[in-house]
Amino acid sequence: MKFFKGLTLAAVVAGLLKGLVWVLAMGTANIAGREVGKIVYESSQDAYYAGHLSELAAAINNKLTLPQTRTNPAGENIRIEPVTAGENALNYSYTILDYTAEQLSDGGFDSARYMQENLPGQRSNACADKGTRKIPERGIRLHYAYSSKDGQRMVAYDILPADCDFKG
Repeated sequence: MKFFKGLTLAAVVAGLLKGLVWVLAMGTANIAGREVGKIVYESSQDAYYAGHLSELAAAINNKLTLPQTRTNPAGENIRIEPVTAGENALNYSYTILDYTAEQLSDGGFDSARYMQENLPGQRSNACADKGTRKIPERGIRLHYAYSSKDGQRMVAYDILPADCDFKG
């Protein structure tokens, strides 16, 4: 069955996914990163440390009004989930609202290949972003997870203090 511009659904999904996950990772992470940076900068020093990560996550959620849904340039709907605190980590979760895990896989999405091709750039960008870098700079891990609309984890990765040349 032909879809958009005469392409099969699998070809359309495969093409969109590369851009989708990149836009998700960079666009929403950068938006969140800038806001996180403001919150961290405006917070007391205590908010940086592991004992206060729940408070920091709550402040981020209030500032960003999470969860919220955004549409990326490719027209896909992404839900930015509330940030949670883990053991010495802030956890960022995103849900791709337009596709199930099966549709993504059938469309050619391969998480291992995606990680190999894109993770170095995502880490570099997160470490360079003035807002996002404040978290690993203080020894806290950033965890990013992307799930399909049926709740299946598609991609997950961490930004560690060592990734940004900080002590962890």
